[in-house]
Amino acid sequence: MQLAFTETCNGCGACSRVCGTGALKFTDDDETVKAVFEPILCNGCGSCIDLCRRNGLERVDDDIDLKQFLANQEQSIFYRKYKAAANVVSSI
Repeated sequence: MQLAFTETCNGCGACSRVCGTGALKFTDDDETVKAVFEPILCNGCGSCIDLCRRNGLERVDDDIDLKQFLANQEQSIFYRKYKAAANVVSSI
């Protein structure tokens, strides 16, 4: 199975938390959020897709590259930079 994120994904990572095999993982730092997918670990259950209320993840019917699959290479399938947050100073 191949996965792709849609424009409605907000990068919350809920899909990775429901993944029982660890095929889908999110990394997050102060500047970016990224999801990586390891197709060799995916059992095709679709729980990640079913869980998303935003329809942010979809199944792609393209053939998986066999060489990449056998090499167990992670695929970066989501990458988004955070928007610069405005510094807000409040006074009491």
